[in-house]
Amino acid sequence: MPAGHAPSLTPEEARALHRQSLVIDTQQPPITSGIVFTPGMRETLGALAAQGRTIAEVGPALEAALVRDIQTTEQGRDMYLDMWRRSGVTVACGTYAGPDRLATAFERSTRRIANAQAIVDALRDDMLIVRRAADIELAH
Repeated sequence: MPAGHAPSLTPEEARALHRQSLVIDTQQPPITSGIVFTPGMRETLGALAAQGRTIAEVGPALEAALVRDIQTTEQGRDMYLDMWRRSGVTVACGTYAGPDRLATAFERSTRRIANAQAIVDALRDDMLIVRRAADIELAH
C-alpha cells in the first residue's frame, strides 16, 4: 500500500477475504519448526536431550515422531489439521532439500518426501498432494 493511503478493507473484511480466497504458501515452514509440537514429539525431544543428542540427530527424530502421531493418534491428526485450518492456507509448497552435508543430503531429502507422503496418506480425507493444476481446485 502506498504511503499516506488508507487501507481499503477493514481488518475484518481482510480476514473474510483471506478465508474465501485460494491461498498458496510457497514458503511452508518445515514440519519441525515448532508450529506443531505433539506429545510424541515432546517425549522424543526429552529422551534425546537426556541422551545429549545433537540438533542434527534430533530433527529427523522429531519428524518421525510427528508422522507417527499423525498416523496413530487423533490428537496428532487434529493438531496438524488445526494448524493448517487456522493458517487459512489452501495449498502449501514444501521444500525437502536443505543445507545437509553432501554425503547425506539425498537420503535426508528422500526421507522428508516420504514423511510428507505418509502425513498426506494418514490425512487423505483432508489433504492431498497437488500433482496437477486441477488438484488445486480440488483442494479449494
